[in-house]
Amino acid sequence: MDAVAPEVIGLIAAELQDATVGDTRAAELAAEVGRLNAAVLREAGALRFQDEPADFTRTLDRAAP
Repeated sequence: MDAVAPEVIGLIAAELQDATVGDTRAAELAAEVGRLNAAVLREAGALRFQDEPADFTRTLDRAAP
């Protein structure tokens, strides 16, 4: 999966939150979204639909850098 572009973060903030995000903050958020997305994709296969939702949160916590 490609990294999230900071410009996309700015567009999403404007469209969904009616907010303005500066270039520096957009870059920080893009990096965070990229790390979270990578962790979700990496760990999602370890859980089943019937599993307790909190298990996914715990799995992500363990996977966090």
